Amino acid sequence: MRHLCSGRKSGVLLQPRRVSVQITLQAAEVYAGINSLKLKSLLIEKFYKQAENVFFFLISYLKCRLRHNLYFLQEGTQQSGKMDKQ
Repeated sequence: MRHLCSGRKSGVLLQPRRVSVQITLQAAEVYAGINSLKLKSLLIEKFYKQAENVFFFLISYLKCRLRHNLYFLQEGTQQSGKMDKQ
């Protein structure tokens, strides 16, 4: 006699239950793989976002330094021009 709930037939474990456990484990592995891919993509996205922020900060800083240096370069040439006239 076959018991549908337990998957046993006269005390012997039937194959379908073992297969369903394997399928469940494979499904869990696939799900975990998808989640790890999502996590990896989120981490990569976050890394690129931070890299982009650092890049824009560096560009802004370099622009500021360039303006600062150009200002003092112009001031220096104007000062030396005034001294030459005197």
